[in-house]
Amino acid sequence: MKINHFKKLKDNRYEITFDGNIKIIFYDDIIVKYNLLSGKEFSIDFINEIRDENDSLDSFYLSIKYINTKLRSEKEIRNFLEKKEFDLERIEKTIRELEDKGYLDSKIYIKSFVNDQVNLTSNGYYKIIKTLEDKGFEEKDIRVILDDIKEDVWQLKLDKIITKKIKLNTKYSGNKLKQKIIHDLLNLGYGEELIYNSLENYDFKDNNLLEKEYKKLKEKLKKKYSNEKELKFHVNNKLIMKGFSLDDINNLDE
Repeated sequence: MKINHFKKLKDNRYEITFDGNIKIIFYDDIIVKYNLLSGKEFSIDFINEIRDENDSLDSFYLSIKYINTKLRSEKEIRNFLEKKEFDLERIEKTIRELEDKGYLDSKIYIKSFVNDQVNLTSNGYYKIIKTLEDKGFEEKDIRVILDDIKEDVWQLKLDKIITKKIKLNTKYSGNKLKQKIIHDLLNLGYGEELIYNSLENYDFKDNNLLEKEYKKLKEKLKKKYSNEKELKFHVNNKLIMKGFSLDDINNLDE
């Protein structure tokens, strides 16, 4: 096969045109290494051999480019290369080469990921573990990093979330708001003990909201129920359904 033409592409690659208008893309590393010059001839077997080497370079360079946008886990690299349709043997070779050259370091990745999660998101301890496990890391390796974080860091995060949720959810009754916050915090990955201990520091009594709801419902339902006892029964029932406690409702009449 005789080389007839070179065309420069991006990312240090060239499209080489051989006899019969056969076009193959090579990295400049391969071109320099094997002295691929215009007018030179090579056997088909030789071209196929260096194409295989070029494919390995392609897998490696694409992985580096992928990593350069942000840190990646081994599992993410594997998934990325599989989508690029590289075979398993080449993927394994690329992973080993990335590890040997320091591009894949699980400890650095976990530490960086945890730092971002703690400082930039609302996610708690257990959600961070689950997310990293989904990325292919071992729980024991994740806990080594997470357990270095002081408890007051988690407490501060939790207090900020609780305060914000109380301010933003004024339509809920105290009891319903508390249950909603517990549900939300569990989904964010905080432990039950930490959640319940933290909520002890907040007042979920909502007399002002209860009074407003009571007056609004009474005004709305009195057109339908003229009997005072019947009206009170239906108003109280509606308030209970909204999450208010019966004791607090009864206190309104005292």
